[in-house]
Amino acid sequence: EETPNKKEIKVSKDGYFVFGIDRDRKFDVLITMINNGKKEKIIKKVFKRKYKIQRIDGLPENKVTPPEEVYKRIKKENNAIGEARAINSDLIFCLDFNNLNRINELGDYISDSKAKKVLIDHHLDPIDFYDFKIHDIKASATAELVYNFLIELDSNAVDKDISEALYTGILTDTGSFKFSMSPKVHKIVSDLMIRGVDIGFINNKIYDSNSLDKLKLIGYALSEKLEVISNGNVAYIVLSRKDLKDHNFKKGDTEGLVNYALSISNVNMAVLIIETKERIKFSFRSIGQFSVNEFAKKYFNGGGHKNAAGGSLEDKLSVALEKFLKDISKYSKDLNY
Repeated sequence: EETPNKKEIKVSKDGYFVFGIDRDRKFDVLITMINNGKKEKIIKKVFKRKYKIQRIDGLPENKVTPPEEVYKRIKKENNAIGEARAINSDLIFCLDFNNLNRINELGDYISDSKAKKVLIDHHLDPIDFYDFKIHDIKASATAELVYNFLIELDSNAVDKDISEALYTGILTDTGSFKFSMSPKVHKIVSDLMIRGVDIGFINNKIYDSNSLDKLKLIGYALSEKLEVISNGNVAYIVLSRKDLKDHNFKKGDTEGLVNYALSISNVNMAVLIIETKERIKFSFRSIGQFSVNEFAKKYFNGGGHKNAAGGSLEDKLSVALEKFLKDISKYSKDLNY
């Protein structure tokens, strides 16, 4: 066995092993190798290295967004990484989901792992798969809970880079500060700004950096695919794989699209239905008393928040749409308020 810094690591049958170190590590690495009861200690020197960091704006879309075949490779590699980490980890943090089936194949690896599992989440009714939890449905964002956790551990360690990640999480999880807001989360954002976050830069990168294809897809979805039913109280958009391909779809292009449908006067529930290669995905949103969380859990293997939830079906798009229309028709009175 090889033990760098008192952590046991796996060794292949051929004697190979690998471990990583932080880019800012200040100490050398001590490796203790034990072979047939004999110990041998090896010190690996760690040398300081300067990293050249650049921020480049205005690159063509094809330079920063990989094509579909590359996305497939990334997904496959991420699954392999997830499997390896689930097997070799002592501790696994599970953030911003309340059920292992929400993370597809990776959920199986985590479920089988012997590692301790820590849930940090703010969704309703988490499934009991964890050993420890930081869970608060009143939190505006999971990143808010992560902030509290990190401040409790070591407030001085929350530097500008960490603060930018936390702000991005809060910004996107609250729909740009429109949903589930509290005075506390604004105080957290204030502290993150003091720690160096440039909120204008991040907001611009997330909400004001659109490709032409994305804008055309949004226009097509709203002009050709938007339907209003249930006495004007329900709106939905259906996008097939062909629709996405015709508009050179890139991951993230449909983010926030369901909210356009929800913004229609008298609409109390909106749904975005997207066909992928593996399954049909549903994004549910509502205003007021109707719980899309309960609706998603009951009919579409999903869940989330009262007014924002997701779900999926492994079926044909036509079958999934027919099921949605049948199920939502049962709630015409409940949605008329």
